[in-house]
Parts: sequence; C-alpha cells; structure tokens
Amino acid sequence: MTPIIPSTRKPPAPPNDHADCEREPIHLPGSIQPHGALLVLDPARLTVLGAAGDAPGLLGYPAASLLGHSLTALFGPRRVKVLKALRDQGDLATPVHALDPDLRLGPVPADASLHRARILGAPSGRSRSGRDGLVLEFEAADPPGAAARDPLATVQEMLAAVQAAPDLTAFCQAGAEALRRLSGYDRVMIYRFLPDGAGRVLAESHRARLEPYLGLHYPASDIPQQARALYLRNWLRVIADVDDAPAPLLAGAGRGRPPGTLDMSQCILRAVAPIHLQYLRNMGVAATMTISIIVGGQLWGLIACHHTTPKRIPRPLRAICELFGHMFSFQVDAREQAAAYEHRHMLRRARETLVPRLSAEGDLSEGLVRQWSDLLGYVDAEGAALLVEDEFSAIGRTPGEDQVRAIVAWLARTGADEAVFATASLSAQWEPARAFGGHASGVLVLTLSRDPSTHILWFRPELVETLRWAGNPAQALERRPDGGLSPRASFQTYTESVRLHAKPWTEVEIEAVRLLRLSLLEVAHARSGQVARERAAAASRHEMMLAELNHRVKNTLATVQALARHSRSSAVTLDSYVHSFEQRIQAMAASHNLLSDAAWRAIDLHTLIIEQLLPYAKVGDNLRLDGDRMTVLPRMGTSFGMVFHELATNAAKYGALSLPGGHVGIAWTITGAAPARLLRLVWREEGGPQVRPPARRGFGSFVTQRVIAYEMHGRSEVTYDPAGLRFFMEVPETALVLGPGPAGAAGTSGAPLAASPDVPRILLVEDDALIAHVLEQAVRALGWTPVGPVGRVEAAMVLAQIEAGQLQGAVLDINIDEAKVWPVAELLQNQGVPFLFATAYERSRKVLPERFAGVSVLSKPFVEQQLMDTLLWLVAGRRTERNGHTASEA
Repeated sequence: MTPIIPSTRKPPAPPNDHADCEREPIHLPGSIQPHGALLVLDPARLTVLGAAGDAPGLLGYPAASLLGHSLTALFGPRRVKVLKALRDQGDLATPVHALDPDLRLGPVPADASLHRARILGAPSGRSRSGRDGLVLEFEAADPPGAAARDPLATVQEMLAAVQAAPDLTAFCQAGAEALRRLSGYDRVMIYRFLPDGAGRVLAESHRARLEPYLGLHYPASDIPQQARALYLRNWLRVIADVDDAPAPLLAGAGRGRPPGTLDMSQCILRAVAPIHLQYLRNMGVAATMTISIIVGGQLWGLIACHHTTPKRIPRPLRAICELFGHMFSFQVDAREQAAAYEHRHMLRRARETLVPRLSAEGDLSEGLVRQWSDLLGYVDAEGAALLVEDEFSAIGRTPGEDQVRAIVAWLARTGADEAVFATASLSAQWEPARAFGGHASGVLVLTLSRDPSTHILWFRPELVETLRWAGNPAQALERRPDGGLSPRASFQTYTESVRLHAKPWTEVEIEAVRLLRLSLLEVAHARSGQVARERAAAASRHEMMLAELNHRVKNTLATVQALARHSRSSAVTLDSYVHSFEQRIQAMAASHNLLSDAAWRAIDLHTLIIEQLLPYAKVGDNLRLDGDRMTVLPRMGTSFGMVFHELATNAAKYGALSLPGGHVGIAWTITGAAPARLLRLVWREEGGPQVRPPARRGFGSFVTQRVIAYEMHGRSEVTYDPAGLRFFMEVPETALVLGPGPAGAAGTSGAPLAASPDVPRILLVEDDALIAHVLEQAVRALGWTPVGPVGRVEAAMVLAQIEAGQLQGAVLDINIDEAKVWPVAELLQNQGVPFLFATAYERSRKVLPERFAGVSVLSKPFVEQQLMDTLLWLVAGRRTERNGHTASEA
C-alpha cells in the first residue's frame, strides 16, 4: 500500500538541494547529443571555430579535422553562398532550415539548421563578455512521411479533431491523442503547472500495458526554474536516447581564437543535464519530446512525449509538432478567457439582484442581515459574518464572534487589512486559525470602512484533498555519498492527504467582491453626488468591459486566422511560415499589451513605434524619432503596430538595420486644420545595403498598403531608393485622438463592373482589412464577383445603391467602424437582396433588431469552407425563389 500522510502543505525537499539544482547552467553543457553534428562558425569568415558530434557520419570528416577550415572546402561555393544569404537576412535568434534538402556530405543525407548564438568569455574587440557565433547543426535526414508532405493540412486536421471538445479537460485529452497518433511516442501527457510550481497530469494517451500517470502530481523541483526559462524560449525539445554519451564540443587548437563557452540555449542538439537523464532512466523512459504550452507570455504547461526505446523525430515532423503547440496554446488561452467571461457574467447578475435590494433598505447593516442568503451565495461560500463595530451577525458555518473579531484585529495588526483580503489556508498565515480550520479554512474579507469599522467575511470549509504524487515529493532530490545530487529512484504512487486548505478563491471572485464593495459604498453614501457619478462611470466601464471582452477574443481569433492564411501564402518553407507567423502574433500581442496598459482608451504613437522596433533598434543609437507626442484610437493600435512590425522586420532582414552602421529615421507631423487634419509620417533608412525593388509582393506590402488604405482610410507610398528604403504614409484624424471630427472618407472599390446574370455579385462590408481579404478570397474561390469590400457604413450605402438590381447576396459585419450596419441591411432588405451577418459578438441574436430576427448569423472566427457553404445556400435559395419556387425547396 502507498502511505497516506496527513499534512497542511506539500512536504518540501531540502532547500540546499533545490538551490544546487536551480544553479546548474543547463544552457552551457559544452556538449551535444551524439546522433547529430554541430559546427561553431566565425560569422564573418565562416571558418570553423568548434565542432562536435557525428561529423564522420554526417559530414564525411572527423570533427577535429574541420577546426580552423573554411566552409567553402567542405560545402562548395554554392552552398556557402546560401549560408551567407541566411546570415545576412535576419537575426537568426532561433534555428532555421539551412542548405538544400538533398545535402549529402557523408554516408547519409543530412538536414541542416542555422542560428546565431553567444560565445561567452571569448575575446572581442570592445569587451571580454562574449561575441556572436553561428551554429550549424546537422541530423540524418529521413524520407518525408505523409504528414510532412502537407504539414499545414496535417496541423489543420489535428486542430479539427480537438476543437469540438466541450471543456478544457476533454480538449487536452483530444490533443494528447492527436499528437500520439502523429508522433508515434508510447506516451503523450498534457502537464499543467499549478500556482505553487508543482505540476499535474491533466490528460494522457499511452500504449497498452504502460502504467497510467493521469492525475499524478509532480513536485516543482522536477522542472527547475532555469529549465522553465528555456521552455519559454524553445517551443520544442527532443532527447533521442538517454543512454547516449554526450559528444564534447572541440575548440580550434592553434587555428583562430577558441570558441569559449557556447550558449546552447537555442541548440536543437544541446546535451542534457546528467541529473535529468537519470530522472528519465528511473522512470523507464529512453527518449522524449517536450512541447511548451505558453499562455499570456507565461509557461502554462507542457506536452510531454515519452518512449521506452530510443527514438529520433525527423525535422519536418518536429516542425509540425511545434506548430501544433503554437495553435494548441492559443486555443487554451481563448478557452480560459471565455470561461472567465462566463463567470464574471454570472457574478454580475448576482450583484444586480443584491444591490438594488440593499439600496431599498433604510439601514445598510440591517439590510445586509436581511439579504444574507444572497450575500452568502455571492461567492460560493458556506458561511458569512458581518462585523460593524460592536454589532456581529453570522449565517452558515463560521467561527465564533470572538474568533471573527480576532481575525479582523490580526489583519489590522499585520497591515493586511486592505480593501479585499483572500486566502485558501488562513492557518498557514495565522496559527490560531487551526482551531476552526475544519469549517473555516478559507476566508475572503471585504473591508467596507475602517471608521466606523465595517467588515464582511466569507468562509469556506476545509477541503480534504488526496494528492497522488509520482514518488515521494519530500525525496525528489537525494544526496549521493560523493556530495552530488540524484533524482528520486522510485516513482511509485505516493498519496498525501492535504488538510486545512479550502477551495481557492478565484481572481474573478475577488474582482467581483471589489465591485460589490464599490456598490455598497455607494449605497452607504447615496446622498453624495460625487460617489453617484463615480458609480455610474465605473458601472459603464465594467459593462463595456464585459461586452467587449468576448467580442475582442473572437475578433482576435478571426484576425489570427487571417494572419495564418496570409503568412502561409508568402512562406517558402514550413520553418519560415512558423517563424513569420510567430513574429506577427508577437507584434499583435505587443500592441494589445500597450492598449491594455492604456485601459483601451488610446495608445501613444511614440511608445508603439519603440515597442515594435525594440528587438532591432534603440533610440539614440540606430533609431531617430522626430515628432510630437500624440495618441491613436484603440481600434487602430493593432493596425499601426503591424505596419511598423513589417517595416522593422524588413529593415532587419534586408535594409538599414541589417548592417552595423545602418539606422532608421522616423518623423511625423500633423498638418491641416480640424476637422480635416492629417498625420504625415516618413520612414527613412540610411547606411544599409543597396536597395533593389522586390521580385514579388509579399505580406508586408499588403499590410503597409491595404491596411493603411482600408482600415485607416489613408494612403502610403514605398520608394526603393538605392541609398535606402523610403516609406510615406498619410492618415486622416479619424484614426487619431485629436478631438471630434466627421467620420471621414470611406474606402471604395472602384467603379462597379458590368453585371453578369451567370456570375453572382456579393457585397462585402467588413472594417478589418485581414478579415475582409479572407471574405474576398472566399467569394472568388466560388467563381463569383466580390463587390467591395468596404469598411464604412456610408460607403456601403453608396455601393448598394449603385449596384441596385445586380447583387445576389451580401455579408455584413454587424459593428462597422464603431457604428451598426443596420442602415445597409435595411436598404438590402428593401431591394430584396439576401444577406447574412458576420460578427464576433456573443449572443448576437440579442443584438439584432426585430426586423432582422430571421437573418442568418455567421460567428467569427469562421472556417473559410463554412463561409462558402453558407453563401452557396444563401444565393441558391435566392435564385430558386426567382424561378418560382420557395427558398426551402432550394
């Protein structure tokens, strides 16, 4: 039998053992996994500074014989030219696929990846802190499987298999099963980190006869902090064979400077810490693949894949797994935000019921007592107490009056008597609470006022929890006789009974209590006009937050979906697709973070520019900004951010920021008089390589031209001056925060084309340029003619009147540039044109006026095929009616 140990908290491992483990520099192993080969290159001369691994099998030469030699002799001029182009075009912060796919230098074909790394302690011209080196890694190339032949289709199929899951647990289970089918590992687990740093297996798919790990907990020391930091930087980590002896990195003896200590944080082949290898052996695991789950910039959890025999994963299959990890993380984020929204909505309804009743009471204290049942259930508690100076009231399971007064006194004495205080284990912070921990372990305190002293306390009882650990957490690390550390040898299930802990209070519940406190203060001071005005403003802001939260989540999903399509169309390889998609998601996130900091009111243009150029340029060094402080509207923040992101990445890859002496100057000014003022901005690059016009129009050109024209109703121009790229944009004040003004000119699609009775014409009204482009592509894919798209209600009205009698259908976004699309819908309804609404609003039926109750609604984000099917039904039904039949017959 496994032991059951009653305790009030999880038993910690010896602190010195943890400290030693946390200090281990796992990013500086000085060796690699021996199935591959690695070369450290001088970035300028492309000579070999260091070598490691199976160089004879993959490169045809012993590692030592390559030191000091130029790559030209090894690869030939053509391949070296490819490497130089990769070296010059980007920062190479993460590995990218390099050289040709049929590379064969040794007995077997090889895959090669290139990235830039820091050589620590190596001499450099200005300091001795280190210098950059290029790292070229090689692995045996496997024949492409079916999944690798169409990787994006494979990922889409995997996502389709998991998206229908009704809750997060089922979603994780479906993800584990999908990834095990693809990868062939014996076991795949979805592992989530808990608030105390420990982890729990949420979902698992494993081969028959393997012991299940589902539901097991793992101590925080199993994944130390420096390992978690690397998981944040590397989405995927592979260990091919835990019993392989690591291959040391050889330095150039007598040929050039030694490579120093290579920072292997981004190395695919980085060797593994011995203590972790022993940990895996003790589990009976021979090979692993780990994929990070990153939510909101934090490490939410891991997808851990285990195999009982050595196993290599080909590079194309790894890329598919990594892309699945990106998409899986985004879906987890969206689901958690949706759940939080529903919880907030439920608590808001409870507050809207409680507060009016309290407002009708003559005395607030007596009213709170009379409304105990509603107050008790507000945050799912089993007891509540009210303490108003000398008056005490209680309902449900609570400590006695003296104990409640002692809690309030302790909070005041320790300085913790803030407006809202919450803990799931009061006894862990205040020892006397052990006396009543059985029925009141958790407490949530609302301090309404301190003079007079008024407090509301909610209590939750002890929730005796039985935790199943993978081995004894108190023995997670053990000291060997030689003083070194070893991981625990046994993973036998260890059961622990946790006492004096209640169900934790959620952030949503704590936020709801803060809002209740504001409402109660307003009830208590109803005669204060200032408080009443503050309440109205706060309620308005909160209502807007609830209404917009779900809308923004869904609209963001639709925008990301459009980004994925555009990035795919411009990507040459899967690696470049993943890299560009990830960078654009990060650019969107940076703009959203700035908007969040500004409470979604307005965003500072100067700050937005610096945020997007921060990875490549520094003000006063290679970046000059010249313009007055000004702000742009929240709805334009993401669009401006994407424009500057594309310009910055282009400059870093091909332009002025790709060379040490290059720099970028950005100047802007406001011209004209209200209400027709304009923002004029000029981007000027100097000191970079000679500029040539591109051979094809990429996604960056789409952003800098169409987004500015379509979403901002401005204009832009790119000049490919050989001395440096020039970019000019002009945006009307409707995109800026400069004071009130007219709606501004709407975009147009040009003169209408001659109508053809055989080719349906579909009006498209959408104010997001990326989503509008997806709509346009879907209509063209059906062989039909898109009319528009347009992003303003006024422009849509004009276009619908011009096209009267020629339209066969329309797709209307409900919320167009902060206005409703109802006038356009009424005009189309009067013309007899069938249409459907597209929206990201939850419960969109409640938004629709009665006259549009029967109109179909397509929820964002939508699948392109779903849109096409809906349009086919819409237009087919319309044509059947014209032929004398009913729509239902169609």
